[in-house]
Amino acid sequence: MTLRTFLARLRQTPRRWRLRRYDGRIRYGRTGEVQCPLTYLAKVRGTVETYEAAVHLGLPWRDAIAIVRAVDNCNGHDPALRRALLRATGLK
Repeated sequence: MTLRTFLARLRQTPRRWRLRRYDGRIRYGRTGEVQCPLTYLAKVRGTVETYEAAVHLGLPWRDAIAIVRAVDNCNGHDPALRRALLRATGLK
């Protein structure tokens, strides 16, 4: 899967995405079912390593790390990717 394909699939998800108020992380669902976009598309539940989700999706490791950093609003994330993720989830 390419990054472009990942964003296209993310655009097709239900609009239940939200930004966590205290840290700006992009998450899906309510308490108890909260997931980041990577694990949501990989259709894996619970605590999952980024590597496992990336392998499940066929996503290059470098892209998976960039997605997680942008989704989690980490210092040094790619701002263009963050904007693309916000648009794809319907948050911007």
